Amino acid sequence: MSDRQLLRQLACHFAIGASLGPLGLVSLLAIGNGLSDLVLGGANPVVTITILLAGASLCFGFNAAITGFCFAMVEGEKPGLKRL
Repeated sequence: MSDRQLLRQLACHFAIGASLGPLGLVSLLAIGNGLSDLVLGGANPVVTITILLAGASLCFGFNAAITGFCFAMVEGEKPGLKRL
């Protein structure tokens, strides 16, 4: 796998993870476990929600990219590698 293909694959993994992060946060806020009351009852809920969304997006994106990198490295190992 060339470096350009690896970078394209990592960017794809990052984009997928970055889009799933806010979905996870919105579902966590929708459950009704008191977190939404805490966020909306604060001094500036728009800033709080923005920070939470950006943080969740970056965390999920970086973790997905790292996982994709590990998968790419395992696929590129020795040709005689036995897989289960």
